[in-house]
Amino acid sequence: MRQGRSSLLRQKFLEHDQRLVALLSMVRHVEVRLKQQEQHSVGRSLIALDDIIRQTETLDLELRDLQPTVNEEVEASEELLKPRPKDVPPQLLLALEKDGRSLARGYEAAAALSEGILQSLRGHRDSYQEAVTAEQKSLGGRVESLLSWLRETEAQMSGGMAAMERMEKAEDDDPGDRLSQQLSLCKAS
Repeated sequence: MRQGRSSLLRQKFLEHDQRLVALLSMVRHVEVRLKQQEQHSVGRSLIALDDIIRQTETLDLELRDLQPTVNEEVEASEELLKPRPKDVPPQLLLALEKDGRSLARGYEAAAALSEGILQSLRGHRDSYQEAVTAEQKSLGGRVESLLSWLRETEAQMSGGMAAMERMEKAEDDDPGDRLSQQLSLCKAS
């Protein structure tokens, strides 16, 4: 009877350790995907950056959804280890203890990484957006300057064309007037 109980206890410890390892694997998988999102953000357009931020927020939610399960499993492993049962091999006790600590630390590190990456991505997006806005204002100013120059040039050309037309008309009327109009045209330019 004692051996059957001992076997069940070992099985319980082993299954719990497997759950800890599986959860740690899930946490690390999310962590790897978070790092990939951060790498993908380099040199991207504003639209692509917004998309990467949305994907990273989804990964952050996925990670946060694991938190209650992680906490439960870490607490359960601590409860299992409190009495330090003699029927469980010491290496299994150590493995459960180590895997529980690894899961708790791994989750905290992944959560901090996720928060840091999101802050960094949002900051990058905001500064990129500010740069784009500044560039738009600068280009808008240049467009206004070019339009003003175009209006002035058009006015000068219209004035010049009108003077030319007046000269041609005067030439037809009086050749002496032509010289004085050309002189006044030169002075105006």
